[in-house]
Amino acid sequence: MLCFILVLSSSLFAKVTAEKIESELWRAKSKTFKAVAGFKSKDSPFAYNLGLKLKNKKYSKQSKSAKEVFIAQSVLYFNDPSYPCREPILNKYFKEVYGELHWLHDCASIDEVLIHSTNPQLDLKKSVVIDFSRVFEIHYLEGTPSTTDKSATFGHSMLRLVICAPERVAVGPECLKDRDHHLVASYGVLDDNRTFSTLKSIFGGYRARLFMYTFNDIADYYQISEYRKLLSYPLILSNAEQDDLLKKLIYDFWSYDGDYYLTSNNCAHEIFDVLRMVKAVNGSLFSKHSNGMKSPKNLTDHLFKRGVLNSEPLKNFVEAEKNGYYFPAKIHRIRKAYSKLKQTIVGLPRKYQRFLKRSQAANRNDLWTELKSDSEISAALLLEKVIYARELRNMPKYMKKFIPSRDLLEKAYEGDDLVLTNESAYGQPLKHELVTNDVVEHYIQWKKSVLRVRDEFLARFKNRSKKILEVSLIKENIGSLQARLDKFN
Repeated sequence: MLCFILVLSSSLFAKVTAEKIESELWRAKSKTFKAVAGFKSKDSPFAYNLGLKLKNKKYSKQSKSAKEVFIAQSVLYFNDPSYPCREPILNKYFKEVYGELHWLHDCASIDEVLIHSTNPQLDLKKSVVIDFSRVFEIHYLEGTPSTTDKSATFGHSMLRLVICAPERVAVGPECLKDRDHHLVASYGVLDDNRTFSTLKSIFGGYRARLFMYTFNDIADYYQISEYRKLLSYPLILSNAEQDDLLKKLIYDFWSYDGDYYLTSNNCAHEIFDVLRMVKAVNGSLFSKHSNGMKSPKNLTDHLFKRGVLNSEPLKNFVEAEKNGYYFPAKIHRIRKAYSKLKQTIVGLPRKYQRFLKRSQAANRNDLWTELKSDSEISAALLLEKVIYARELRNMPKYMKKFIPSRDLLEKAYEGDDLVLTNESAYGQPLKHELVTNDVVEHYIQWKKSVLRVRDEFLARFKNRSKKILEVSLIKENIGSLQARLDKFN
Protein backbone atom coordinates (compact mmCIF):
# COMPACT_ATOMS: atom_id res chain seq x y z
CA MET A 1 0.00 0.00 0.00
CA LEU A 2 2.80 2.40 0.99
CA CYS A 3 4.67 1.64 -2.24
CA PHE A 4 1.51 2.35 -4.24
CA ILE A 5 1.08 5.74 -2.52
CA LEU A 6 4.71 6.65 -3.16
CA VAL A 7 4.47 5.70 -6.83
CA LEU A 8 1.20 7.63 -7.17
CA SER A 9 2.59 10.73 -5.46
CA SER A 10 5.71 10.52 -7.59
CA SER A 11 3.71 10.32 -10.82
CA LEU A 12 1.48 13.20 -9.71
CA PHE A 13 4.59 15.32 -8.94
CA ALA A 14 6.02 14.49 -12.36
CA LYS A 15 2.74 15.49 -14.02
CA VAL A 16 2.53 18.77 -12.10
CA THR A 17 6.18 19.49 -12.88
CA ALA A 18 5.65 18.82 -16.59
CA GLU A 19 2.66 21.16 -16.60
CA LYS A 20 4.66 23.90 -14.88
CA ILE A 21 7.49 23.57 -17.37
CA GLU A 22 5.05 23.59 -20.30
CA SER A 23 3.36 26.73 -19.02
CA GLU A 24 6.68 28.58 -18.75
CA LEU A 25 8.23 27.27 -21.96
CA TRP A 26 7.65 30.59 -23.72
CA ARG A 27 10.53 31.98 -21.64
CA ALA A 28 13.02 29.87 -23.62
CA LYS A 29 12.67 32.36 -26.49
CA SER A 30 13.29 35.38 -24.27
CA LYS A 31 16.47 37.41 -24.40
CA THR A 32 16.73 37.15 -20.62
CA PHE A 33 16.87 33.35 -20.55
CA LYS A 34 19.36 33.19 -23.42
CA ALA A 35 21.61 35.67 -21.63
CA VAL A 36 21.33 33.86 -18.28
CA ALA A 37 21.94 30.47 -19.91
CA GLY A 38 25.13 31.71 -21.56
CA PHE A 39 24.09 31.69 -25.20
CA LYS A 40 26.01 33.91 -27.55
CA SER A 41 24.32 36.90 -29.11
CA LYS A 42 22.99 36.58 -32.66
CA ASP A 43 25.53 38.88 -34.26
CA SER A 44 28.31 36.42 -33.42
CA PRO A 45 28.94 33.92 -36.25
CA PHE A 46 29.08 31.24 -33.56
CA ALA A 47 25.80 32.39 -31.99
CA TYR A 48 24.67 29.20 -30.27
CA ASN A 49 27.64 26.97 -30.95
CA LEU A 50 28.92 27.10 -27.38
CA GLY A 51 25.61 27.01 -25.54
CA LEU A 52 26.22 26.00 -21.95
CA LYS A 53 29.96 25.65 -21.86
CA LEU A 54 30.58 22.63 -19.64
CA LYS A 55 33.41 20.14 -19.55
CA ASN A 56 31.08 17.20 -18.96
CA LYS A 57 29.99 15.71 -22.25
CA LYS A 58 26.89 14.08 -20.71
CA TYR A 59 25.18 17.45 -20.91
CA SER A 60 25.64 18.63 -24.50
CA LYS A 61 27.50 21.91 -24.83
CA GLN A 62 26.69 21.94 -28.55
CA SER A 63 22.92 22.31 -28.10
CA LYS A 64 21.63 25.01 -30.43
CA SER A 65 18.09 25.00 -29.09
CA ALA A 66 17.26 27.31 -26.20
CA LYS A 67 14.05 25.30 -25.78
CA GLU A 68 15.99 22.07 -25.21
CA VAL A 69 18.23 23.74 -22.65
CA PHE A 70 15.25 25.32 -20.85
CA ILE A 71 13.45 21.98 -20.54
CA ALA A 72 16.55 20.05 -19.47
CA GLN A 73 17.53 22.61 -16.85
CA SER A 74 13.94 22.89 -15.57
CA VAL A 75 13.78 19.13 -15.04
CA LEU A 76 17.06 19.25 -13.14
CA TYR A 77 15.78 22.15 -11.02
CA PHE A 78 12.75 20.09 -9.95
CA ASN A 79 14.61 16.84 -9.35
CA ASP A 80 18.19 17.46 -8.22
CA PRO A 81 18.81 18.52 -4.59
CA SER A 82 22.28 19.77 -5.59
CA TYR A 83 21.04 22.02 -8.42
CA PRO A 84 21.66 25.36 -6.61
CA CYS A 85 25.33 24.42 -6.23
CA ARG A 86 25.78 22.99 -9.70
CA GLU A 87 24.03 25.84 -11.55
CA PRO A 88 23.99 28.87 -9.20
CA ILE A 89 23.01 31.47 -11.84
CA LEU A 90 20.30 29.41 -13.53
CA ASN A 91 19.03 28.37 -10.10
CA LYS A 92 18.40 32.02 -9.26
CA TYR A 93 16.55 32.46 -12.54
CA PHE A 94 14.34 29.39 -12.01
CA LYS A 95 13.54 30.45 -8.44
CA GLU A 96 11.88 33.52 -9.93
CA VAL A 97 10.07 31.40 -12.53
CA TYR A 98 8.89 28.43 -10.46
CA GLY A 99 9.39 29.50 -6.85
CA GLU A 100 11.96 28.22 -4.36
CA LEU A 101 12.06 24.51 -3.47
CA HIS A 102 13.23 24.64 0.15
CA TRP A 103 12.17 21.06 0.77
CA LEU A 104 14.31 19.70 -2.07
CA HIS A 105 17.46 21.76 -2.50
CA ASP A 106 20.23 21.03 -0.03
CA CYS A 107 23.94 21.35 -0.84
CA ALA A 108 27.12 23.24 0.07
CA SER A 109 28.63 25.50 -2.59
CA ILE A 110 32.32 25.64 -3.47
CA ASP A 111 33.94 28.93 -2.49
CA GLU A 112 37.55 28.24 -3.41
CA VAL A 113 39.76 28.42 -6.49
CA LEU A 114 43.31 27.38 -7.29
CA ILE A 115 45.81 30.10 -8.12
CA HIS A 116 47.93 29.98 -11.26
CA SER A 117 51.02 32.02 -12.00
CA THR A 118 52.53 33.74 -15.02
CA ASN A 119 55.83 32.36 -13.75
CA PRO A 120 56.04 28.60 -14.44
CA GLN A 121 58.39 28.22 -11.46
CA LEU A 122 55.59 29.32 -9.13
CA ASP A 123 52.59 27.68 -10.80
CA LEU A 124 51.78 25.15 -8.10
CA LYS A 125 48.03 25.69 -7.69
CA LYS A 126 47.69 27.20 -4.23
CA SER A 127 44.11 27.03 -2.93
CA VAL A 128 42.36 30.29 -1.99
CA VAL A 129 38.90 30.64 -0.43
CA ILE A 130 36.94 33.68 -1.69
CA ASP A 131 34.95 35.26 1.13
CA PHE A 132 32.22 37.28 -0.62
CA SER A 133 31.80 39.56 2.40
CA ARG A 134 35.46 40.65 2.12
CA VAL A 135 35.26 41.67 -1.55
CA PHE A 136 35.05 45.48 -1.71
CA GLU A 137 34.68 45.82 -5.49
CA ILE A 138 35.17 44.01 -8.76
CA HIS A 139 37.04 45.95 -11.44
CA TYR A 140 37.27 45.53 -15.18
CA LEU A 141 41.04 45.22 -15.69
CA GLU A 142 42.30 46.21 -19.13
CA GLY A 143 45.80 45.23 -20.20
CA THR A 144 47.13 47.41 -23.01
CA PRO A 145 48.33 45.81 -26.29
CA SER A 146 51.60 43.90 -26.41
CA THR A 147 54.35 44.38 -28.97
CA THR A 148 55.93 40.99 -28.22
CA ASP A 149 53.03 38.58 -27.54
CA LYS A 150 50.97 37.71 -30.63
CA SER A 151 48.08 36.51 -28.47
CA ALA A 152 47.76 39.97 -26.90
CA THR A 153 48.10 42.20 -29.98
CA PHE A 154 44.83 43.93 -29.06
CA GLY A 155 45.37 43.86 -25.30
CA HIS A 156 43.64 41.69 -22.71
CA SER A 157 40.40 41.85 -20.69
CA MET A 158 40.34 40.58 -17.10
CA LEU A 159 38.43 41.05 -13.84
CA ARG A 160 40.12 42.20 -10.64
CA LEU A 161 38.67 41.12 -7.29
CA VAL A 162 39.50 43.81 -4.71
CA ILE A 163 39.63 41.65 -1.59
CA CYS A 164 40.33 43.21 1.81
CA ALA A 165 43.19 41.97 3.99
CA PRO A 166 42.03 39.77 6.91
CA GLU A 167 43.29 42.30 9.46
CA ARG A 168 41.32 45.17 7.92
CA VAL A 169 38.16 45.75 9.95
CA ALA A 170 36.05 47.80 7.51
CA VAL A 171 35.41 46.75 3.92
CA GLY A 172 35.89 49.95 1.95
CA PRO A 173 38.16 52.02 -0.34
CA GLU A 174 41.17 51.36 1.89
CA CYS A 175 41.08 47.75 0.64
CA LEU A 176 42.54 49.00 -2.66
CA LYS A 177 45.84 49.13 -0.78
CA ASP A 178 45.66 45.41 0.07
CA ARG A 179 47.18 44.32 -3.24
CA ASP A 180 48.67 41.16 -1.74
CA HIS A 181 45.11 39.82 -1.35
CA HIS A 182 43.60 40.88 -4.68
CA LEU A 183 42.88 38.23 -7.32
CA VAL A 184 42.57 38.44 -11.10
CA ALA A 185 40.19 36.29 -13.18
CA SER A 186 41.45 35.86 -16.74
CA TYR A 187 39.85 33.95 -19.62
CA GLY A 188 42.67 32.75 -21.79
CA VAL A 189 44.13 30.14 -24.11
CA LEU A 190 44.89 26.91 -22.28
CA ASP A 191 48.19 26.22 -24.03
CA ASP A 192 49.51 29.76 -23.96
CA ASN A 193 53.05 28.67 -23.08
CA ARG A 194 53.60 27.37 -26.61
CA THR A 195 54.14 29.39 -29.74
CA PHE A 196 50.86 31.19 -30.46
CA SER A 197 49.43 30.84 -33.97
CA THR A 198 47.14 33.66 -35.11
CA LEU A 199 45.68 31.50 -37.89
CA LYS A 200 44.93 28.67 -35.49
CA SER A 201 43.24 31.08 -33.07
CA ILE A 202 41.00 32.52 -35.81
CA PHE A 203 39.55 29.06 -36.52
CA GLY A 204 39.10 28.01 -32.89
CA GLY A 205 42.16 25.80 -32.66
CA TYR A 206 42.78 26.57 -28.97
CA ARG A 207 40.82 25.63 -25.89
CA ALA A 208 39.91 28.39 -23.45
CA ARG A 209 39.73 28.30 -19.66
CA LEU A 210 39.30 30.70 -16.77
CA PHE A 211 42.53 31.15 -14.81
CA MET A 212 42.90 32.81 -11.41
CA TYR A 213 46.06 34.75 -10.54
CA THR A 214 47.25 36.95 -7.71
CA PHE A 215 47.07 40.62 -8.68
CA ASN A 216 50.75 41.20 -7.87
CA ASP A 217 51.71 38.39 -10.24
CA ILE A 218 49.70 39.95 -13.08
CA ALA A 219 51.02 43.44 -12.29
CA ASP A 220 54.65 42.28 -12.37
CA TYR A 221 54.09 40.39 -15.61
CA TYR A 222 52.49 43.35 -17.39
CA GLN A 223 54.51 46.20 -15.91
CA ILE A 224 57.98 44.65 -15.86
CA SER A 225 58.12 41.64 -18.19
CA GLU A 226 55.86 43.03 -20.92
CA TYR A 227 56.28 46.83 -20.54
CA ARG A 228 52.49 47.14 -20.61
CA LYS A 229 49.98 49.21 -18.67
CA LEU A 230 47.03 48.06 -16.57
CA LEU A 231 43.86 50.13 -16.17
CA SER A 232 41.49 49.11 -13.36
CA TYR A 233 37.90 50.38 -13.83
CA PRO A 234 35.37 49.76 -11.00
CA LEU A 235 32.26 47.97 -12.25
CA ILE A 236 28.91 49.48 -11.30
CA LEU A 237 27.16 46.52 -9.67
CA SER A 238 24.56 46.05 -6.97
CA ASN A 239 25.46 43.81 -4.02
CA ALA A 240 23.41 40.99 -5.54
CA GLU A 241 25.08 41.42 -8.93
CA GLN A 242 28.54 41.40 -7.36
CA ASP A 243 27.77 38.19 -5.45
CA ASP A 244 26.39 36.57 -8.61
CA LEU A 245 29.47 37.60 -10.56
CA LEU A 246 31.69 35.95 -7.93
CA LYS A 247 29.56 32.80 -8.12
CA LYS A 248 29.84 32.81 -11.89
CA LEU A 249 33.63 33.18 -11.80
CA ILE A 250 33.98 30.29 -9.34
CA TYR A 251 31.58 28.27 -11.52
CA ASP A 252 33.61 28.96 -14.66
CA PHE A 253 36.88 28.21 -12.93
CA TRP A 254 35.72 24.66 -12.19
CA SER A 255 33.43 24.05 -15.17
CA TYR A 256 34.27 26.20 -18.16
CA ASP A 257 35.94 24.54 -21.14
CA GLY A 258 35.34 26.57 -24.29
CA ASP A 259 36.91 27.22 -27.67
CA TYR A 260 38.98 30.33 -28.26
CA TYR A 261 38.26 32.35 -31.42
CA LEU A 262 40.43 35.42 -31.89
CA THR A 263 37.68 37.56 -33.44
CA SER A 264 34.46 36.16 -31.98
CA ASN A 265 35.12 34.42 -28.66
CA ASN A 266 38.15 36.10 -27.13
CA CYS A 267 38.73 37.49 -23.63
CA ALA A 268 36.63 40.62 -24.31
CA HIS A 269 33.65 38.57 -25.49
CA GLU A 270 33.94 36.28 -22.48
CA ILE A 271 33.92 39.15 -19.99
CA PHE A 272 31.00 40.78 -21.80
CA ASP A 273 28.95 37.56 -21.75
CA VAL A 274 29.60 37.02 -18.04
CA LEU A 275 28.50 40.58 -17.20
CA ARG A 276 25.49 40.27 -19.50
CA MET A 277 24.49 37.05 -17.72
CA VAL A 278 24.82 38.57 -14.25
CA LYS A 279 22.86 41.68 -15.23
CA ALA A 280 20.13 39.58 -16.88
CA VAL A 281 19.52 37.33 -13.88
CA ASN A 282 19.09 40.46 -11.78
CA GLY A 283 16.56 41.98 -14.18
CA SER A 284 18.78 44.41 -16.05
CA LEU A 285 19.39 43.12 -19.56
CA PHE A 286 21.73 45.30 -21.58
CA SER A 287 22.38 45.16 -25.28
CA LYS A 288 24.11 42.39 -27.18
CA HIS A 289 27.51 42.47 -28.82
CA SER A 290 28.14 45.09 -31.42
CA ASN A 291 30.05 43.95 -34.50
CA GLY A 292 32.90 46.32 -33.68
CA MET A 293 33.44 45.05 -30.14
CA LYS A 294 36.37 42.72 -30.67
CA SER A 295 39.06 44.14 -28.42
CA PRO A 296 39.50 45.05 -24.74
CA LYS A 297 39.52 48.77 -25.59
CA ASN A 298 36.23 48.38 -27.48
CA LEU A 299 34.80 46.57 -24.46
CA THR A 300 35.88 49.41 -22.16
CA ASP A 301 33.98 51.92 -24.31
CA HIS A 302 31.01 49.55 -24.65
CA LEU A 303 30.64 49.03 -20.89
CA PHE A 304 31.06 52.73 -20.16
CA LYS A 305 28.28 53.69 -22.59
CA ARG A 306 25.94 51.19 -20.93
CA GLY A 307 26.63 52.45 -17.42
CA VAL A 308 28.36 49.28 -16.25
CA LEU A 309 31.80 50.81 -15.80
CA ASN A 310 33.01 53.78 -13.76
CA SER A 311 35.82 55.61 -15.58
CA GLU A 312 35.96 58.55 -13.17
CA PRO A 313 38.90 57.21 -11.09
CA LEU A 314 41.09 57.13 -14.25
CA LYS A 315 40.44 60.68 -15.44
CA ASN A 316 43.76 61.75 -13.87
CA PHE A 317 46.51 59.13 -14.30
CA VAL A 318 48.71 60.63 -11.57
CA GLU A 319 45.93 60.35 -9.01
CA ALA A 320 44.79 57.02 -10.43
CA GLU A 321 48.25 55.51 -9.94
CA LYS A 322 48.40 56.84 -6.40
CA ASN A 323 44.94 55.41 -5.57
CA GLY A 324 45.46 51.98 -7.14
CA TYR A 325 43.52 52.27 -10.41
CA TYR A 326 46.36 52.81 -12.90
CA PHE A 327 49.54 50.75 -13.20
CA PRO A 328 51.98 52.12 -15.79
CA ALA A 329 54.64 50.03 -17.46
CA LYS A 330 57.65 50.06 -15.15
CA ILE A 331 60.03 51.22 -17.82
CA HIS A 332 61.01 54.00 -15.42
CA ARG A 333 62.08 51.35 -12.90
CA ILE A 334 64.22 49.64 -15.53
CA ARG A 335 65.66 53.00 -16.60
CA LYS A 336 66.41 53.84 -12.98
CA ALA A 337 68.12 50.48 -12.46
CA TYR A 338 70.17 50.97 -15.61
CA SER A 339 71.16 54.52 -14.62
CA LYS A 340 72.30 53.17 -11.26
CA LEU A 341 74.55 50.63 -12.98
CA LYS A 342 75.97 53.22 -15.37
CA GLN A 343 77.27 55.15 -12.38
CA THR A 344 79.34 52.14 -11.33
CA ILE A 345 80.19 50.34 -14.57
CA VAL A 346 82.12 52.24 -17.23
CA GLY A 347 81.38 51.73 -20.90
CA LEU A 348 77.71 50.69 -20.83
CA PRO A 349 75.63 51.70 -23.89
CA ARG A 350 73.76 54.98 -23.62
CA LYS A 351 70.33 53.34 -24.02
CA TYR A 352 69.12 50.49 -21.81
CA GLN A 353 67.15 48.94 -24.71
CA ARG A 354 70.36 48.21 -26.60
CA PHE A 355 71.95 46.70 -23.51
CA LEU A 356 68.96 44.43 -22.84
CA LYS A 357 68.74 43.30 -26.46
CA ARG A 358 72.41 42.84 -27.42
CA SER A 359 74.41 42.11 -24.30
CA GLN A 360 75.50 38.53 -23.63
CA ALA A 361 74.96 36.74 -20.32
CA ALA A 362 78.65 35.82 -19.91
CA ASN A 363 79.76 39.42 -20.48
CA ARG A 364 77.12 40.73 -18.05
CA ASN A 365 78.30 38.30 -15.39
CA ASP A 366 81.79 39.79 -15.66
CA LEU A 367 80.32 43.27 -15.27
CA TRP A 368 78.30 42.27 -12.18
CA THR A 369 81.47 41.32 -10.31
CA GLU A 370 82.19 45.04 -9.96
CA LEU A 371 78.99 45.63 -7.98
CA LYS A 372 79.31 46.09 -4.24
CA SER A 373 76.09 47.53 -2.74
CA ASP A 374 72.74 45.79 -2.38
CA SER A 375 71.03 48.50 -4.50
CA GLU A 376 73.45 47.86 -7.37
CA ILE A 377 72.95 44.10 -7.17
CA SER A 378 69.15 44.57 -7.05
CA ALA A 379 69.35 46.72 -10.19
CA ALA A 380 71.38 44.05 -12.02
CA LEU A 381 68.97 41.33 -10.85
CA LEU A 382 65.99 43.24 -12.24
CA LEU A 383 67.61 43.54 -15.67
CA GLU A 384 68.53 39.86 -15.73
CA LYS A 385 64.93 38.91 -14.87
CA VAL A 386 63.57 41.09 -17.66
CA ILE A 387 65.92 39.41 -20.16
CA TYR A 388 65.13 35.94 -18.76
CA ALA A 389 61.36 36.51 -19.12
CA ARG A 390 61.86 37.44 -22.77
CA GLU A 391 63.99 34.38 -23.49
CA LEU A 392 61.60 31.99 -21.72
CA ARG A 393 58.84 32.98 -24.12
CA ASN A 394 61.08 31.80 -26.96
CA MET A 395 62.05 28.50 -25.31
CA PRO A 396 59.51 26.31 -27.17
CA LYS A 397 61.03 27.43 -30.49
CA TYR A 398 64.53 26.53 -29.29
CA MET A 399 63.40 23.17 -27.93
CA LYS A 400 61.61 22.10 -31.13
CA LYS A 401 64.95 22.00 -32.94
CA PHE A 402 66.45 19.47 -30.56
CA ILE A 403 63.62 17.33 -29.15
CA PRO A 404 62.25 14.82 -31.67
CA SER A 405 59.48 13.72 -29.33
CA ARG A 406 56.54 16.14 -29.37
CA ASP A 407 55.21 14.47 -26.19
CA LEU A 408 58.18 15.67 -24.15
CA LEU A 409 57.89 19.18 -25.56
CA GLU A 410 54.19 19.33 -24.75
CA LYS A 411 54.81 17.99 -21.24
CA ALA A 412 57.37 20.68 -20.57
CA TYR A 413 55.33 23.59 -21.94
CA GLU A 414 51.66 22.64 -21.96
CA GLY A 415 49.08 24.72 -20.12
CA ASP A 416 47.63 23.78 -16.78
CA ASP A 417 45.42 20.84 -17.57
CA LEU A 418 45.27 19.19 -14.16
CA VAL A 419 41.95 17.35 -13.87
CA LEU A 420 40.57 19.16 -10.84
CA THR A 421 37.40 17.14 -10.33
CA ASN A 422 36.18 13.61 -10.31
CA GLU A 423 33.41 12.79 -12.79
CA SER A 424 30.40 14.95 -11.90
CA ALA A 425 26.89 14.95 -13.34
CA TYR A 426 26.90 18.44 -14.85
CA GLY A 427 27.79 22.02 -14.07
CA GLN A 428 29.93 23.01 -11.11
CA PRO A 429 31.21 20.07 -9.06
CA LEU A 430 30.25 19.57 -5.44
CA LYS A 431 32.76 19.68 -2.61
CA HIS A 432 33.15 15.90 -2.40
CA GLU A 433 33.73 15.70 -6.16
CA LEU A 434 36.86 17.81 -6.06
CA VAL A 435 40.17 16.02 -6.25
CA THR A 436 41.79 15.30 -2.93
CA ASN A 437 44.78 17.15 -1.54
CA ASP A 438 46.85 14.06 -2.32
CA VAL A 439 46.06 14.43 -6.04
CA VAL A 440 46.95 18.13 -6.00
CA GLU A 441 50.19 17.33 -4.17
CA HIS A 442 50.93 14.69 -6.82
CA TYR A 443 50.39 17.37 -9.49
CA ILE A 444 52.76 19.73 -7.68
CA GLN A 445 55.46 17.06 -7.62
CA TRP A 446 54.80 16.35 -11.31
CA LYS A 447 55.08 20.05 -12.11
CA LYS A 448 58.42 20.20 -10.29
CA SER A 449 59.61 17.19 -12.27
CA VAL A 450 58.61 18.95 -15.51
CA LEU A 451 60.69 21.94 -14.48
CA ARG A 452 63.57 19.56 -13.84
CA VAL A 453 63.08 18.18 -17.37
CA ARG A 454 63.49 21.70 -18.70
CA ASP A 455 66.60 22.27 -16.60
CA GLU A 456 68.04 18.97 -17.78
CA PHE A 457 67.25 19.99 -21.34
CA LEU A 458 69.15 23.24 -20.87
CA ALA A 459 72.13 21.39 -19.43
CA ARG A 460 72.10 18.72 -22.13
CA PHE A 461 71.77 20.94 -25.21
CA LYS A 462 73.40 24.18 -24.13
CA ASN A 463 76.59 23.32 -26.02
CA ARG A 464 74.65 22.65 -29.24
CA SER A 465 72.78 25.95 -29.43
CA LYS A 466 73.94 29.48 -28.65
CA LYS A 467 70.40 30.47 -27.69
CA ILE A 468 69.93 27.61 -25.25
CA LEU A 469 73.36 28.24 -23.77
CA GLU A 470 72.39 31.89 -23.34
CA VAL A 471 69.22 30.96 -21.40
CA SER A 472 71.27 28.68 -19.13
CA LEU A 473 73.78 31.43 -18.41
CA ILE A 474 71.05 33.99 -17.70
CA LYS A 475 69.58 31.61 -15.15
CA GLU A 476 73.01 31.20 -13.55
CA ASN A 477 73.40 34.98 -13.41
CA ILE A 478 70.06 35.32 -11.62
CA GLY A 479 71.01 32.64 -9.11
CA SER A 480 74.39 34.23 -8.44
CA LEU A 481 72.96 37.74 -7.99
CA GLN A 482 70.16 36.48 -5.77
CA ALA A 483 72.66 34.65 -3.54
CA ARG A 484 74.75 37.80 -3.21
CA LEU A 485 71.67 39.88 -2.43
CA ASP A 486 70.52 37.42 0.24
CA LYS A 487 73.74 38.03 2.15
CA PHE A 488 72.64 41.64 2.77
CA ASN A 489 69.39 40.49 4.40
